[in-house]
Amino acid sequence: MTTRHSISYTPHERAKVINGLTRLLDSPEFELHRHMAAEVFWGGLVEDLSAEQADWLERSQQAEVNFVSWMLYDLPDGDGVGPTVAEVLSIRERARMTRGERAYLDRAIASHVRLYEVEGVDRGVGFMLKDLWTGETVRVRERAATESIVPWDLMAARVIEDGDGAWVIDGSIFTYPPRGKSEFLRALRALHRTFRKKFPGADEAVFFKGIGMLFNEWWLDWTVFPPLPTVVTAEGDEMMLTTVRFDVRDAAKLLAALDNAPEFERNRDRSYRWIENLTDGGVRSLGTITIDGCRLVLETTSKPRGRRGRKAIEQAARDAVSYRSVGSQTMAEALAGRARTEQPLSSGLPPAEEARLMKTFLDDHYRKWLDKPIPALSHRTPRHAVTLKTVRSKVIDLLKEMENGQSRVAQRGEQVYDVGWLWRELGLERPHE
Repeated sequence: MTTRHSISYTPHERAKVINGLTRLLDSPEFELHRHMAAEVFWGGLVEDLSAEQADWLERSQQAEVNFVSWMLYDLPDGDGVGPTVAEVLSIRERARMTRGERAYLDRAIASHVRLYEVEGVDRGVGFMLKDLWTGETVRVRERAATESIVPWDLMAARVIEDGDGAWVIDGSIFTYPPRGKSEFLRALRALHRTFRKKFPGADEAVFFKGIGMLFNEWWLDWTVFPPLPTVVTAEGDEMMLTTVRFDVRDAAKLLAALDNAPEFERNRDRSYRWIENLTDGGVRSLGTITIDGCRLVLETTSKPRGRRGRKAIEQAARDAVSYRSVGSQTMAEALAGRARTEQPLSSGLPPAEEARLMKTFLDDHYRKWLDKPIPALSHRTPRHAVTLKTVRSKVIDLLKEMENGQSRVAQRGEQVYDVGWLWRELGLERPHE
């Protein structure tokens, strides 16, 4: 963390410097700089956005602040060797500035965006940040962000000392879900190794100023417009809810054909399950067939399965049915439709009883989780993983993700499950408890 300074500045002096920077940036002299900055910062990130996403980004005040802060303080003019806009202002106007104005401008010029983990939040006051590059912690004074940030969030921010000697976020702030931590740190370390080979004696600030646009790319990909996970079938095809419809021409003949076909299995409700025998002796369900009067409907989970199912039905039923139509929905479209039409489910139990039953269920779930092989732990159980130095930190990160998720639940006013006992059960000390 930056060394504390003895010279303070007032909010008015800070605002005066910001106004001077804005006027300079908006001048014809820096027109080319602005265009180059937009290309570097946004690059091809916005090309694949939908019209709604592009409109949101254009209206986002935080996106604009992040961009302008980087353009003012981190991006060199010219071919990457000239001064930043802030440095130009310092050179030209320093003699006419007050001590406070110079103090703020110097701190802003020296600042850069770094990656932090939120270790604690004091609502309406500020939060504790851990610098994930150095391991140092700093208490930041910030009111507005405390309403949306919860413990174990990740954050990339420009932290400087304000006029009262406290640490504050000045301009840039990017928030991320905690699951990105390992991937971000791996990327930063790889980039830093390359940087060190090219510039062995360079200051760390040069490194972080040079990768400022990367924090914006992560922000868009992980927080603002995160892609839905790609779900595939056992055959490797994209999972899409596919419905194949037939007209029933001879109901008796159709039912007899389906009953005699080995790939169709009748259910008690008179629907049919389309199945496939596996090499290990098991059976896999490929879809469901329902017959309602003069209509047969096959529901399955991919377009290729829909084509395959149509062929199987036509071969079994022959002229007892005639193909009518097929339709499909991506998982995102199906979930969006469900969200618009479904009402929250209620158990009908008194709230206290419902909460007790949910706690009992989750207690049982997490007790089993402790001794269950977890892919994120290289298929070790959490109880075993904490005994290994190489994997212990991954268990801690999983617990942090759980707490982070429950904090988000609390923000929505829903019932929260306390996972604190898992730390104790695994013999782990919760950070800053």
